[in-house]
Amino acid sequence: MQNLRIGAVLAVLASFCPGAFAAAPAPAGPKDAVAQVGATVITRAALDERLQNNVMAVSYHGSPSPAQRAKYETTSLNELIEEELLFQESQQKKILLDKAEVDKIVEGEITRFGGKERFDGMLKKRGRTLEEFRKAVIQQTTVDRVKDGACKAAGKMTREEAQAHYKINREKYKKPPAYYVRHALAKVDPSALSTSTPEAEKRAQAILKDLRAGKDFMAVGKQYPKDAFNDLGWVHEGSIMPEIEAVVKSLAKDQVGGPVKTMYGFHVVQLLGRKEPEQLSFETVAEAIISDQSKARCQEAKAKLLEECKKRWPVKILIALSPQK
Repeated sequence: MQNLRIGAVLAVLASFCPGAFAAAPAPAGPKDAVAQVGATVITRAALDERLQNNVMAVSYHGSPSPAQRAKYETTSLNELIEEELLFQESQQKKILLDKAEVDKIVEGEITRFGGKERFDGMLKKRGRTLEEFRKAVIQQTTVDRVKDGACKAAGKMTREEAQAHYKINREKYKKPPAYYVRHALAKVDPSALSTSTPEAEKRAQAILKDLRAGKDFMAVGKQYPKDAFNDLGWVHEGSIMPEIEAVVKSLAKDQVGGPVKTMYGFHVVQLLGRKEPEQLSFETVAEAIISDQSKARCQEAKAKLLEECKKRWPVKILIALSPQK
């Protein structure tokens, strides 16, 4: 179990998210404080660092808008508050790590980074010390143990409970409708949309006409080598683009529909068969029910614990935040 926890610790430590050591009981000036949890202050530096990490995690989508950044700021502060609440809970419950446990985790990380020299370089690059790293390990691990304790107390759903849940929620446990689909795509050229779009639409109309005339699907495909012709086989409802699925669902067996325009071009579809929703047996879904409902219980237990923690250690937000929608 400890090895799993090492991975969880590193998710925070590798980027040095500040919740592990930037919130401290030492007093901070009004300009430095963004929130207070009991007697502990969360600093602007801590929030800015967590915000930067959260923004970086989604930066491949492009720079966030001011509204998105404000939302990330609210999320980041909530994360820091929850971590501090759970850390204070761990201290009250006297959940402690002995030196040997911390040493083992640190030694494992030194090995993971390729030796002490590289590990020390990583610490220096992030402006951290070994003592801060050890403190982060202690805080993250004790917080995880508080969460684990809440989930353990909530208990795992039993098979009998899962069966009762299944009986009440049978409609949720059905295999969705399925459709046997052939699909043709008259492609557009993204670099020349103004000319390729009308050309692709013209080809799609010709494809549609040929298929409706009863010509063989693959034989028609050979006439359009630049386009895509595929036998998709059985596809379940919800697994293809909604605008294409809408056409598929409107067709009778062996009918052809389209063209449907998307960013990729013009789609023509042929329906070769359909299957109605199928009731799944309890045996088929028992493990999934137990897993999903046990996770739900765990989440509810952690949420309840946080509310109890807020009563013991009142939370004060000291800055204006954008409301969460």
